[in-house]
Amino acid sequence: MSAHYYFTKAEPQGIVVGDAILESALAQARRREQFERGQYERWDTENLS
Repeated sequence: MSAHYYFTKAEPQGIVVGDAILESALAQARRREQFERGQYERWDTENLS
């Protein structure tokens, strides 16, 4: 059996379970999601057309 461990840099966002999510954290997540969707869409357009 083999196991893989992946590590990434993590920065505290100030999110606490049960509390409202900070608007700045939501905005950052939305921007990242839009960017990633655009990357996938561009790749699909270039490679699947």
